[in-house]
Amino acid sequence: MDRSQNAGSQNLVDSGYTYFAFISYRRTDSRWANWLKRRLQSYRLPQRTRRNHRDLPQRFSPVFLDKTNLTPGLLDEGLRAEVQASKYLIVICSRAAREKSQYLDDEIQYFLDGGGDPSRIIPFIVDPSPRPEEECFPLRLRELCEKQTILGANIYDSGKRSAFLKVIARMHGLRLEEIESDDTRRRRKKTLIASLSGAAFLLCAAAAGYFCWDYYSPKTAYYLDYTERFGIPEGIGPLSEKEILSASGHYSIVSSRRRVRELRFENAFGQLKAHSSTADHDRPVRATYEYSENDELDKVTWYNTSGDLVLIMNYANLQTVDLQFETNDSYVGSTFLHANNPLEDSDLSGEQLQNVSRYLLDYDENGFLREMRYVSNPAYNNVAFDSDGISGLRYERDETGRVSRLWYLSYTGERGSARFPEDYRIL
Repeated sequence: MDRSQNAGSQNLVDSGYTYFAFISYRRTDSRWANWLKRRLQSYRLPQRTRRNHRDLPQRFSPVFLDKTNLTPGLLDEGLRAEVQASKYLIVICSRAAREKSQYLDDEIQYFLDGGGDPSRIIPFIVDPSPRPEEECFPLRLRELCEKQTILGANIYDSGKRSAFLKVIARMHGLRLEEIESDDTRRRRKKTLIASLSGAAFLLCAAAAGYFCWDYYSPKTAYYLDYTERFGIPEGIGPLSEKEILSASGHYSIVSSRRRVRELRFENAFGQLKAHSSTADHDRPVRATYEYSENDELDKVTWYNTSGDLVLIMNYANLQTVDLQFETNDSYVGSTFLHANNPLEDSDLSGEQLQNVSRYLLDYDENGFLREMRYVSNPAYNNVAFDSDGISGLRYERDETGRVSRLWYLSYTGERGSARFPEDYRIL
Protein backbone atom coordinates (compact mmCIF):
# COMPACT_ATOMS: atom_id res chain seq x y z
CA MET A 1 0.00 0.00 0.00
CA ASP A 2 1.51 3.36 -1.02
CA ARG A 3 1.68 6.49 1.14
CA SER A 4 -1.41 8.11 -0.38
CA GLN A 5 -3.45 4.97 0.19
CA ASN A 6 -2.25 4.80 3.80
CA ALA A 7 -3.22 8.42 4.28
CA GLY A 8 -6.66 7.82 2.79
CA SER A 9 -7.28 4.77 4.97
CA GLN A 10 -6.15 6.69 8.06
CA ASN A 11 -8.56 9.53 7.24
CA LEU A 12 -11.28 6.93 6.86
CA VAL A 13 -10.51 5.41 10.27
CA ASP A 14 -10.39 8.86 11.84
CA SER A 15 -13.89 9.54 10.51
CA GLY A 16 -15.18 6.32 12.15
CA TYR A 17 -15.48 4.10 9.05
CA THR A 18 -13.75 0.93 7.91
CA TYR A 19 -14.74 1.04 4.23
CA PHE A 20 -15.12 3.82 1.73
CA ALA A 21 -18.10 2.09 0.21
CA PHE A 22 -20.33 -0.96 0.49
CA ILE A 23 -21.65 -2.26 -2.84
CA SER A 24 -25.17 -3.70 -2.60
CA TYR A 25 -26.34 -5.79 -5.56
CA ARG A 26 -28.42 -8.71 -6.76
CA ARG A 27 -26.44 -11.82 -7.73
CA THR A 28 -27.63 -11.40 -11.31
CA ASP A 29 -25.74 -8.07 -11.37
CA SER A 30 -22.51 -9.45 -9.89
CA ARG A 31 -20.58 -8.64 -13.11
CA TRP A 32 -21.27 -4.94 -12.67
CA ALA A 33 -20.58 -5.06 -8.93
CA ASN A 34 -17.19 -6.66 -9.45
CA TRP A 35 -16.32 -4.24 -12.26
CA LEU A 36 -17.21 -1.24 -10.12
CA LYS A 37 -15.21 -2.50 -7.15
CA ARG A 38 -12.10 -3.02 -9.29
CA ARG A 39 -12.42 0.42 -10.82
CA LEU A 40 -12.94 2.13 -7.47
CA GLN A 41 -10.01 0.48 -5.75
CA SER A 42 -7.60 1.00 -8.66
CA TYR A 43 -8.60 4.56 -9.54
CA ARG A 44 -6.23 7.39 -8.61
CA LEU A 45 -7.38 10.97 -8.50
CA PRO A 46 -5.62 13.12 -11.14
CA GLN A 47 -2.70 15.15 -9.80
CA ARG A 48 -4.38 18.39 -10.79
CA THR A 49 -7.44 17.50 -8.71
CA ARG A 50 -5.20 16.49 -5.80
CA ARG A 51 -3.39 19.83 -5.91
CA ASN A 52 -6.71 21.68 -5.72
CA HIS A 53 -8.11 19.44 -2.95
CA ARG A 54 -5.20 18.35 -0.77
CA ASP A 55 -7.48 16.89 1.93
CA LEU A 56 -8.80 14.17 -0.41
CA PRO A 57 -7.34 10.66 -0.49
CA GLN A 58 -5.76 9.64 -3.75
CA ARG A 59 -7.49 6.26 -3.78
CA PHE A 60 -10.76 4.66 -2.64
CA SER A 61 -9.72 1.57 -0.76
CA PRO A 62 -11.02 -0.58 0.74
CA VAL A 63 -14.43 -1.18 -0.84
CA PHE A 64 -16.62 -3.96 0.56
CA LEU A 65 -18.35 -6.39 -1.79
CA ASP A 66 -20.26 -9.29 -0.22
CA LYS A 67 -19.84 -12.54 -2.16
CA THR A 68 -21.97 -14.77 0.04
CA ASN A 69 -25.47 -15.84 -0.92
CA LEU A 70 -27.66 -14.91 2.03
CA THR A 71 -31.40 -15.47 2.13
CA PRO A 72 -33.29 -12.19 1.62
CA GLY A 73 -34.60 -10.81 4.90
CA LEU A 74 -32.04 -12.70 6.98
CA LEU A 75 -29.10 -10.32 6.86
CA ASP A 76 -26.62 -11.64 9.43
CA GLU A 77 -25.10 -9.48 12.13
CA GLY A 78 -21.60 -9.56 10.56
CA LEU A 79 -22.84 -8.18 7.27
CA ARG A 80 -24.90 -5.51 9.04
CA ALA A 81 -21.73 -4.36 10.74
CA GLU A 82 -19.94 -4.13 7.39
CA VAL A 83 -22.79 -2.05 5.93
CA GLN A 84 -22.75 0.29 8.89
CA ALA A 85 -18.94 0.55 8.82
CA SER A 86 -19.07 1.93 5.27
CA LYS A 87 -19.09 5.66 4.54
CA TYR A 88 -21.06 5.26 1.28
CA LEU A 89 -23.58 2.74 0.06
CA ILE A 90 -23.57 2.06 -3.68
CA VAL A 91 -26.65 0.23 -4.92
CA ILE A 92 -26.49 -1.57 -8.28
CA CYS A 93 -29.90 -0.82 -9.78
CA SER A 94 -31.53 -2.95 -12.47
CA ARG A 95 -34.89 -4.45 -13.32
CA ALA A 96 -33.84 -7.60 -11.49
CA ALA A 97 -32.96 -5.53 -8.43
CA ARG A 98 -36.43 -3.98 -8.46
CA GLU A 99 -38.31 -7.27 -8.83
CA LYS A 100 -36.73 -8.99 -5.85
CA SER A 101 -35.40 -6.18 -3.73
CA GLN A 102 -35.80 -7.40 -0.16
CA TYR A 103 -32.11 -8.19 0.29
CA LEU A 104 -31.11 -4.77 -1.07
CA ASP A 105 -33.87 -3.11 0.96
CA ASP A 106 -32.45 -4.65 4.13
CA GLU A 107 -28.94 -3.38 3.36
CA ILE A 108 -30.27 0.12 2.64
CA GLN A 109 -32.24 0.12 5.89
CA TYR A 110 -29.29 -1.05 7.98
CA PHE A 111 -27.14 1.65 6.40
CA LEU A 112 -29.71 4.21 7.53
CA ASP A 113 -30.12 2.59 10.95
CA GLY A 114 -26.36 2.86 11.47
CA GLY A 115 -26.50 6.63 10.98
CA GLY A 116 -25.81 6.68 7.27
CA ASP A 117 -26.94 9.85 5.53
CA PRO A 118 -29.36 9.19 2.61
CA SER A 119 -27.26 11.65 0.56
CA ARG A 120 -24.40 9.10 0.76
CA ILE A 121 -26.47 6.43 -0.97
CA ILE A 122 -25.44 6.29 -4.66
CA PRO A 123 -27.62 4.41 -7.16
CA PHE A 124 -25.61 2.91 -10.04
CA ILE A 125 -28.03 2.11 -12.87
CA VAL A 126 -26.98 -0.70 -15.23
CA ASP A 127 -30.21 -1.30 -17.23
CA PRO A 128 -31.48 1.02 -19.99
CA SER A 129 -34.69 2.65 -18.86
CA PRO A 130 -36.49 5.95 -19.53
CA ARG A 131 -37.71 5.94 -15.87
CA PRO A 132 -34.94 4.20 -13.86
CA GLU A 133 -36.36 5.33 -10.46
CA GLU A 134 -39.56 3.41 -11.19
CA GLU A 135 -38.16 0.49 -13.18
CA CYS A 136 -34.74 -0.20 -11.59
CA PHE A 137 -34.68 1.11 -7.99
CA PRO A 138 -35.35 -1.28 -5.08
CA LEU A 139 -38.45 -0.50 -3.05
CA ARG A 140 -36.65 1.14 -0.09
CA LEU A 141 -34.66 3.37 -2.46
CA ARG A 142 -37.84 4.44 -4.26
CA GLU A 143 -39.39 5.40 -0.90
CA LEU A 144 -36.35 7.57 -0.10
CA CYS A 145 -36.59 9.27 -3.49
CA GLU A 146 -40.16 10.33 -2.68
CA LYS A 147 -38.85 12.30 0.31
CA GLN A 148 -35.61 13.73 -1.10
CA THR A 149 -33.54 13.86 -4.27
CA ILE A 150 -30.96 11.10 -4.52
CA LEU A 151 -28.56 11.53 -7.41
CA GLY A 152 -27.30 8.43 -9.14
CA ALA A 153 -25.11 7.43 -12.08
CA ASN A 154 -26.58 5.85 -15.19
CA ILE A 155 -24.24 4.07 -17.61
CA TYR A 156 -26.79 4.54 -20.41
CA ASP A 157 -26.94 8.31 -20.03
CA SER A 158 -23.30 9.08 -20.89
CA GLY A 159 -21.39 5.81 -20.85
CA LYS A 160 -19.56 3.72 -18.27
CA ARG A 161 -16.66 6.12 -17.82
CA SER A 162 -18.86 9.14 -17.12
CA ALA A 163 -21.10 7.09 -14.79
CA PHE A 164 -18.06 5.89 -12.88
CA LEU A 165 -16.68 9.44 -12.59
CA LYS A 166 -20.06 10.56 -11.22
CA VAL A 167 -19.62 8.04 -8.41
CA ILE A 168 -16.10 9.36 -7.76
CA ALA A 169 -17.37 12.96 -7.77
CA ARG A 170 -20.18 12.10 -5.31
CA MET A 171 -17.81 10.32 -2.93
CA HIS A 172 -15.32 13.22 -2.99
CA GLY A 173 -17.82 16.05 -3.02
CA LEU A 174 -16.47 17.30 -6.35
CA ARG A 175 -18.12 18.82 -9.36
CA LEU A 176 -18.39 16.30 -12.17
CA GLU A 177 -17.05 18.81 -14.72
CA GLU A 178 -13.88 19.30 -12.68
CA ILE A 179 -12.96 15.66 -12.31
CA GLU A 180 -13.97 14.85 -15.91
CA SER A 181 -11.73 17.64 -17.18
CA ASP A 182 -8.75 16.57 -15.06
CA ASP A 183 -9.30 12.89 -15.86
CA THR A 184 -9.53 13.62 -19.60
CA ARG A 185 -6.31 15.61 -19.44
CA ARG A 186 -4.59 12.72 -17.66
CA ARG A 187 -5.92 10.17 -20.14
CA ARG A 188 -4.65 12.26 -23.05
CA LYS A 189 -1.26 12.52 -21.41
CA LYS A 190 -1.17 8.75 -20.89
CA THR A 191 -2.25 8.19 -24.49
CA LEU A 192 0.49 10.53 -25.70
CA ILE A 193 3.08 8.76 -23.55
CA ALA A 194 1.84 5.38 -24.75
CA SER A 195 1.98 6.57 -28.35
CA LEU A 196 5.49 7.93 -27.93
CA SER A 197 6.54 4.76 -26.15
CA GLY A 198 5.01 2.69 -28.94
CA ALA A 199 6.76 4.80 -31.55
CA ALA A 200 10.03 4.49 -29.64
CA PHE A 201 9.53 0.73 -29.40
CA LEU A 202 8.84 0.46 -33.13
CA LEU A 203 11.85 2.64 -33.86
CA CYS A 204 14.04 0.48 -31.61
CA ALA A 205 12.60 -2.68 -33.18
CA ALA A 206 13.27 -1.29 -36.66
CA ALA A 207 16.78 -0.27 -35.63
CA ALA A 208 17.37 -3.70 -34.12
CA GLY A 209 16.04 -5.34 -37.28
CA TYR A 210 18.25 -3.17 -39.44
CA PHE A 211 21.22 -3.88 -37.19
CA CYS A 212 20.61 -7.64 -37.45
CA TRP A 213 20.27 -7.36 -41.23
CA ASP A 214 23.32 -5.13 -41.47
CA TYR A 215 25.28 -7.38 -39.12
CA TYR A 216 24.42 -10.80 -40.51
CA SER A 217 23.51 -10.23 -44.17
CA PRO A 218 26.49 -10.47 -46.56
CA LYS A 219 27.20 -7.19 -48.35
CA THR A 220 29.41 -6.72 -51.39
CA ALA A 221 31.42 -3.59 -52.24
CA TYR A 222 33.35 -3.04 -55.46
CA TYR A 223 36.79 -1.42 -55.77
CA LEU A 224 39.40 -0.60 -58.39
CA ASP A 225 42.17 -1.86 -56.11
CA TYR A 226 42.79 -2.98 -52.54
CA THR A 227 45.45 -3.14 -49.87
CA GLU A 228 45.70 -5.22 -46.69
CA ARG A 229 45.75 -4.02 -43.12
CA PHE A 230 47.00 -6.74 -40.75
CA GLY A 231 46.19 -9.28 -43.44
CA ILE A 232 42.60 -8.15 -44.07
CA PRO A 233 41.74 -6.52 -47.41
CA GLU A 234 40.58 -2.91 -47.59
CA GLY A 235 39.19 -1.47 -50.80
CA ILE A 236 40.76 1.46 -52.65
CA GLY A 237 38.78 3.45 -55.23
CA PRO A 238 35.11 2.48 -54.70
CA LEU A 239 33.16 1.60 -57.87
CA SER A 240 29.43 1.75 -58.49
CA GLU A 241 27.67 -1.18 -60.17
CA LYS A 242 27.51 0.95 -63.31
CA GLU A 243 31.24 1.73 -63.23
CA ILE A 244 32.29 -1.92 -62.96
CA LEU A 245 30.73 -2.57 -66.38
CA SER A 246 33.39 -0.39 -68.01
CA ALA A 247 36.31 -1.55 -65.83
CA SER A 248 38.68 -4.18 -67.22
CA GLY A 249 38.59 -5.88 -63.86
CA HIS A 250 37.61 -5.06 -60.30
CA TYR A 251 37.83 -6.40 -56.77
CA SER A 252 34.73 -7.44 -54.84
CA ILE A 253 34.93 -7.50 -51.05
CA VAL A 254 32.14 -9.43 -49.29
CA SER A 255 31.54 -8.62 -45.61
CA SER A 256 29.19 -9.74 -42.85
CA ARG A 257 29.17 -9.39 -39.08
CA ARG A 258 31.61 -6.49 -39.51
CA ARG A 259 34.26 -8.76 -40.95
CA VAL A 260 35.59 -9.34 -44.47
CA ARG A 261 34.58 -12.83 -45.56
CA GLU A 262 35.70 -12.99 -49.19
CA LEU A 263 37.86 -11.21 -51.76
CA ARG A 264 37.32 -11.74 -55.52
CA PHE A 265 38.93 -10.41 -58.69
CA GLU A 266 36.12 -10.33 -61.27
CA ASN A 267 35.16 -9.21 -64.73
CA ALA A 268 32.09 -7.07 -65.46
CA PHE A 269 29.83 -10.14 -65.26
CA GLY A 270 30.95 -11.17 -61.78
CA GLN A 271 33.10 -14.07 -63.00
CA LEU A 272 36.53 -14.79 -61.56
CA LYS A 273 39.30 -13.39 -63.73
CA ALA A 274 43.04 -14.11 -63.83
CA HIS A 275 45.33 -11.14 -63.21
CA SER A 276 46.91 -9.82 -66.41
CA SER A 277 49.49 -7.58 -64.76
CA THR A 278 52.72 -9.17 -63.50
CA ALA A 279 52.62 -6.82 -60.51
CA ASP A 280 49.39 -8.48 -59.35
CA HIS A 281 50.56 -12.09 -59.59
CA ASP A 282 51.14 -12.31 -55.86
CA ARG A 283 47.43 -11.71 -55.32
CA PRO A 284 44.71 -14.36 -55.28
CA VAL A 285 41.80 -14.29 -57.69
CA ARG A 286 39.64 -15.46 -54.82
CA ALA A 287 40.34 -15.66 -51.08
CA THR A 288 38.17 -16.47 -48.08
CA TYR A 289 38.78 -15.24 -44.53
CA GLU A 290 38.04 -16.99 -41.25
CA TYR A 291 38.35 -15.66 -37.71
CA SER A 292 38.94 -17.02 -34.23
CA GLU A 293 36.51 -16.75 -31.32
CA ASN A 294 38.35 -13.53 -30.39
CA ASP A 295 37.61 -12.11 -33.86
CA GLU A 296 41.26 -12.30 -34.84
CA LEU A 297 42.33 -13.42 -38.32
CA ASP A 298 42.67 -17.19 -38.19
CA LYS A 299 42.84 -18.56 -41.74
CA VAL A 300 42.99 -17.28 -45.31
CA THR A 301 42.32 -19.69 -48.18
CA TRP A 302 43.26 -18.92 -51.80
CA TYR A 303 41.56 -20.36 -54.90
CA ASN A 304 42.24 -20.15 -58.63
CA THR A 305 39.83 -19.21 -61.41
CA SER A 306 38.64 -22.81 -61.64
CA GLY A 307 37.71 -22.86 -57.98
CA ASP A 308 40.60 -25.18 -57.01
CA LEU A 309 42.20 -24.67 -53.63
CA VAL A 310 45.71 -23.24 -53.97
CA LEU A 311 47.03 -22.12 -50.62
CA ILE A 312 45.94 -22.14 -46.98
CA MET A 313 47.50 -19.51 -44.70
CA ASN A 314 47.02 -20.31 -41.01
CA TYR A 315 47.65 -17.36 -38.71
CA ALA A 316 49.27 -18.50 -35.48
CA ASN A 317 49.31 -14.76 -34.77
CA LEU A 318 49.62 -11.64 -36.89
CA GLN A 319 53.39 -12.08 -37.16
CA THR A 320 53.49 -15.82 -37.88
CA VAL A 321 51.69 -17.46 -40.81
CA ASP A 322 52.00 -21.18 -41.51
CA LEU A 323 51.51 -22.25 -45.13
CA GLN A 324 49.90 -25.25 -46.75
CA PHE A 325 50.27 -25.35 -50.55
CA GLU A 326 47.92 -27.25 -52.82
CA THR A 327 49.67 -27.44 -56.22
CA ASN A 328 48.32 -28.49 -59.58
CA ASP A 329 49.23 -28.01 -63.24
CA SER A 330 47.61 -24.63 -63.67
CA TYR A 331 48.24 -22.86 -60.40
CA VAL A 332 51.21 -23.59 -58.15
CA GLY A 333 51.98 -20.69 -55.91
CA SER A 334 52.90 -17.07 -55.45
CA THR A 335 55.58 -14.68 -56.54
CA PHE A 336 56.32 -14.44 -52.83
CA LEU A 337 58.20 -17.65 -53.58
CA HIS A 338 59.66 -16.81 -56.99
CA ALA A 339 60.16 -13.23 -58.08
CA ASN A 340 60.54 -13.93 -61.79
CA ASN A 341 57.58 -16.27 -62.37
CA PRO A 342 53.94 -15.21 -62.61
CA LEU A 343 51.36 -16.79 -60.38
CA GLU A 344 49.98 -19.15 -62.99
CA ASP A 345 53.22 -19.84 -64.87
CA SER A 346 55.86 -20.89 -62.33
CA ASP A 347 58.62 -23.40 -62.98
CA LEU A 348 59.16 -24.09 -59.28
CA SER A 349 58.91 -27.72 -58.36
CA GLY A 350 56.58 -28.99 -55.67
CA GLU A 351 59.60 -29.88 -53.55
CA GLN A 352 60.89 -26.30 -53.65
CA LEU A 353 57.45 -24.93 -52.80
CA GLN A 354 57.02 -27.29 -49.88
CA ASN A 355 60.37 -26.07 -48.57
CA VAL A 356 58.72 -22.73 -47.64
CA SER A 357 56.27 -23.46 -44.85
CA ARG A 358 55.99 -20.19 -42.92
CA TYR A 359 56.08 -16.43 -43.33
CA LEU A 360 57.36 -14.10 -40.62
CA LEU A 361 55.61 -10.76 -41.01
CA ASP A 362 56.31 -7.24 -39.82
CA TYR A 363 53.86 -4.31 -40.08
CA ASP A 364 54.19 -0.55 -40.01
CA GLU A 365 52.29 1.73 -37.64
CA ASN A 366 49.27 1.72 -40.00
CA GLY A 367 49.00 -2.06 -40.08
CA PHE A 368 50.41 -2.37 -43.63
CA LEU A 369 52.83 -5.20 -44.32
CA ARG A 370 56.39 -3.83 -44.20
CA GLU A 371 58.46 -6.99 -44.44
CA MET A 372 58.06 -10.71 -45.07
CA ARG A 373 60.68 -13.39 -44.44
CA TYR A 374 60.55 -17.04 -45.58
CA VAL A 375 60.88 -19.96 -43.16
CA SER A 376 61.52 -23.62 -44.05
CA ASN A 377 61.47 -25.24 -40.60
CA PRO A 378 58.79 -23.82 -38.29
CA ALA A 379 60.35 -25.48 -35.24
CA TYR A 380 63.51 -23.34 -35.60
CA ASN A 381 62.39 -20.68 -38.09
CA ASN A 382 65.18 -21.66 -40.46
CA VAL A 383 65.70 -19.37 -43.44
CA ALA A 384 64.11 -20.51 -46.74
CA PHE A 385 65.10 -19.43 -50.27
CA ASP A 386 63.36 -19.53 -53.61
CA SER A 387 65.16 -20.58 -56.76
CA ASP A 388 66.53 -17.04 -57.23
CA GLY A 389 68.04 -17.00 -53.75
CA ILE A 390 65.38 -14.65 -52.44
CA SER A 391 64.42 -15.21 -48.80
CA GLY A 392 62.04 -12.32 -48.22
CA LEU A 393 60.43 -9.09 -49.40
CA ARG A 394 60.38 -5.52 -48.13
CA TYR A 395 57.72 -2.97 -49.07
CA GLU A 396 57.45 0.78 -49.31
CA ARG A 397 53.89 2.12 -49.53
CA ASP A 398 52.01 5.32 -50.25
CA GLU A 399 49.40 6.84 -47.95
CA THR A 400 46.66 4.54 -49.30
CA GLY A 401 48.66 1.41 -48.54
CA ARG A 402 49.58 0.61 -52.15
CA VAL A 403 53.06 -0.74 -52.77
CA SER A 404 55.19 2.02 -54.29
CA ARG A 405 58.51 0.20 -54.08
CA LEU A 406 59.56 -3.42 -53.55
CA TRP A 407 62.89 -4.87 -52.45
CA TYR A 408 64.00 -8.50 -52.61
CA LEU A 409 65.85 -9.73 -49.52
CA SER A 410 68.71 -12.19 -49.37
CA TYR A 411 69.94 -13.84 -46.19
CA THR A 412 73.62 -13.22 -45.33
CA GLY A 413 73.82 -14.06 -41.63
CA GLU A 414 75.41 -17.06 -39.94
CA ARG A 415 72.71 -17.96 -37.44
CA GLY A 416 70.48 -19.55 -40.06
CA SER A 417 67.31 -18.15 -38.49
CA ALA A 418 64.79 -15.93 -40.21
CA ARG A 419 64.02 -14.26 -36.89
CA PHE A 420 66.76 -11.65 -37.23
CA PRO A 421 66.08 -8.87 -39.82
CA GLU A 422 69.62 -7.49 -39.47
CA ASP A 423 70.93 -10.66 -41.17
CA TYR A 424 69.23 -9.70 -44.45
CA ARG A 425 70.41 -7.52 -47.29
CA ILE A 426 68.59 -5.98 -50.22
CA LEU A 427 69.38 -7.51 -53.58
